[in-house]
Amino acid sequence: MADSVEPIAPFELRQVMDEIVSAVRDGDDALLGSLLERFAGLADARAVFMLRLRLHQDLEK
Repeated sequence: MADSVEPIAPFELRQVMDEIVSAVRDGDDALLGSLLERFAGLADARAVFMLRLRLHQDLEK
């Protein structure tokens, strides 16, 4: 049986990660919650680690 969920495209993944980083920076909890829900439904373990790295890099700025 084929998986009914299409994998997220790299561009879409980067876009969602950019939006998550911005929402964290802005302190927008409501938006962050919905973005993380979307991300969790689409991302694999590698994407989670990529997001973690992006968030840490943003904090260092």
